Amino acid sequence: PRQAFRREEQACTEVQAALGALDPSARRMAVGHNIVPWVSSRCGGTLALLDVGMSSAYGGLPAAWRCDVGEEGEARTAALYYHGAATRGPVRSVSPPPELCDACSRFTPAGGGGDRAEAARQENAAHDCHEYCPPERMEL
Repeated sequence: PRQAFRREEQACTEVQAALGALDPSARRMAVGHNIVPWVSSRCGGTLALLDVGMSSAYGGLPAAWRCDVGEEGEARTAALYYHGAATRGPVRSVSPPPELCDACSRFTPAGGGGDRAEAARQENAAHDCHEYCPPERMEL
């Protein structure tokens, strides 16, 4: 969608229109350049939000989105994150990636523990959640 922070109904209407215009058989869309706190989805998994601001300018850490086709033709998706003391630490997988506002409603800033980069990431996540999700979905 043109603006990923649109309310759910508006975003889903736009996603469905874009999918129909591209190919009537298209069922999902993956987008970037709309920084979100985590690899996540909207519209019941129809829209995958992939840009987590990995650049050091945004304080992000490496992340990836994986989509495999199951035996019955279903999409199986996962978010992959590097974590640990170095960005080349072990990989953690979250499958399937959460709906953005569901994840935001459970997000509680943990503080940076003295790490300025982590504190900045926590602050950005809290800000982004409020930008993308309506107040009634937020429990912060």
